[in-house]
Amino acid sequence: MLEVADLQSLVLKSLGMKWAIYKGKLKAEYFEGLDTVDEQLDNKHDRVPRDQWTMLVTHWNSRKGKEVFKKKLSELPNTSQFQEGVAMEDDIYSQVFGPERSGLVRGIGLGATPTSLWDSSSSIGTSRNIQVSQHDDEVNKLKEEVKALKSNQARMEAELGQLKLFMG
Repeated sequence: MLEVADLQSLVLKSLGMKWAIYKGKLKAEYFEGLDTVDEQLDNKHDRVPRDQWTMLVTHWNSRKGKEVFKKKLSELPNTSQFQEGVAMEDDIYSQVFGPERSGLVRGIGLGATPTSLWDSSSSIGTSRNIQVSQHDDEVNKLKEEVKALKSNQARMEAELGQLKLFMG
């Protein structure tokens, strides 16, 4: 069960990610491709307050903002390669989603970890083995119940046969 602190952390992570995506879209649509700072300042989205847009444009034009952008851009792999059908570290998936990170489960959303999904197991295989073992135990128990029921049915049919002979 998720605790309040876990939920709060999850919400903050989600908001942070959505805020970063929103800023990226704003930069791509309203900032990039314009030559002067005045053009960049005048070309803002209606939903963005003027003072916040000015701070964003100032940051994006600053040395620090440009260095951060160049650093993130340089971290992207240049090529996409596959070897015998197996994705390599610099494949297109890794270019888009970044390198694999321990403790995260991709494609499920923020906050999903192997532990939270697979009962303290860090791998899908171990979890499936546990599930198969549990199912095998359940199948064996059901087989024993069926065997007992059949035995009981045979005993009752024998008693019924004796009753018919006695009555008849």
